[in-house]
Amino acid sequence: MKMKEIKKVLFVVNPISGDVDKNELLEFIENELKQQDIALEIYKTNGENDISNIKSIVEQSQFDRVFVAGGDGTIKMVSEALLSTNVPMVLFPAGSANGFALNFDIPENKEAQLDVALFGNIIEVDLIKINEHYSLHLADFGVNADLIKNYDNATLRGKAGYLLQTIPTLMKSNHPYEFEISSNGERFVLEASVLSIANCQKYGTGACINPEGKSNDGKFEIIGFKNLNLIEIVKTFTNQTTLNPEFATSTSTTSAKVNCKSPVPFQIDGEYIGELENIEVSILHKAIQLCIASN
Repeated sequence: MKMKEIKKVLFVVNPISGDVDKNELLEFIENELKQQDIALEIYKTNGENDISNIKSIVEQSQFDRVFVAGGDGTIKMVSEALLSTNVPMVLFPAGSANGFALNFDIPENKEAQLDVALFGNIIEVDLIKINEHYSLHLADFGVNADLIKNYDNATLRGKAGYLLQTIPTLMKSNHPYEFEISSNGERFVLEASVLSIANCQKYGTGACINPEGKSNDGKFEIIGFKNLNLIEIVKTFTNQTTLNPEFATSTSTTSAKVNCKSPVPFQIDGEYIGELENIEVSILHKAIQLCIASN
């Protein structure tokens, strides 16, 4: 998509995501945009009406870009605010897990990230609707959602915090779970430790759980991990192009219903939602504009 001249930017910053200090990044962006005569407005999230606040700000001004500094949850929140606006979103990954950004090879240093923001390409990506929620990245039932819940209640942040919660979560979780899935005109029952609704390929850890997934093809994948086989889990960190059917099954679709035999922990884009029994899932094709590296 053709770039247009950038005159005004909104910078949405989550001050507490990932226990990462954003002040250096803020100062850098302010100085660089000032030198290029680009107007900048900053919004810091506080957990209260952020989506409606951002939406109102965007509707009242002519922004050419919305920069986002935060993790997957912050990025998802901003994407909801940008629905139907045609304002491109730019990622400055700064969360406990940055899985969505990982799928687009966003650079790790702020100078290269700003180059993407100002000179990169604009693509359109899909957004998944799950009941009244939205997902850009990955949602799932089961052990991973349980892990996120336990992580949220712990004090240690970052990947080390996730790792620390892994063993106690596996020991206490009631997996596998039973799911009834209706999709593509079929209904089937699946027993799985994790049932993922995937718009992208990779988790923030780098594990590729949806090797055939594309974020702009108008479809999402339902992936059932039948067990937590350590060897197969390790393989997700390699360049495998398919999943072992003894380990996981995958269905590509545009809509689905999932019914659980009993309430199961559920998360969306790294945020724990609660224990759910039923979800309805649909796709919003190419709903969000995103800046990525031109190469």
